[in-house]
Amino acid sequence: MTRKDLESTKDFDEAYDRLSRRVLWKLTSGLYVIGSHFESNYNLMTANLVVQLATSPKMVGVSVEVGSATHRLIMGSLYFSISILRHDQRELVRKFVKPTGELTGDSTLGGVEVDFCESGAPALKDCGAVLDCQVKSCLDYQSHSFFTAQVVGSKFMDDEDFTPLKISDTRMHYGG
Repeated sequence: MTRKDLESTKDFDEAYDRLSRRVLWKLTSGLYVIGSHFESNYNLMTANLVVQLATSPKMVGVSVEVGSATHRLIMGSLYFSISILRHDQRELVRKFVKPTGELTGDSTLGGVEVDFCESGAPALKDCGAVLDCQVKSCLDYQSHSFFTAQVVGSKFMDDEDFTPLKISDTRMHYGG
């Protein structure tokens, strides 16, 4: 069905929105956990738009909802981490769709153990790999900001031959 087909329907806007959303769900993407901090505040957030942008220097981009705790913390510190989840970590992604709350004395956020990158950003202790990132620019797209960042640190947490988690491995959908 095309936009032209839909124009003849009574509920054009709603129908086109539903169609666009279903098509956007077909875009392939991974699921990641973004760690952020500023002063004594910390957060972990599920994200699906993480992309490598350049190789020299190593640059990545992430999309973060404006008004979210993560957005505020990244804007404050200009650093964030990306925890790359393993395929067997599907249950973790739902833990971080809302702010994680206070960092507890035993280094947990949202009930999950964290380590800290050199930048101070929290990262999952149990995941496939971690990137430590320094923001270089921020583009405003009304509902979301796109942060471009240089990778300032990286490590595999265990086996570098792990299979990363993709959004299609879960029942989650994100799109328009």
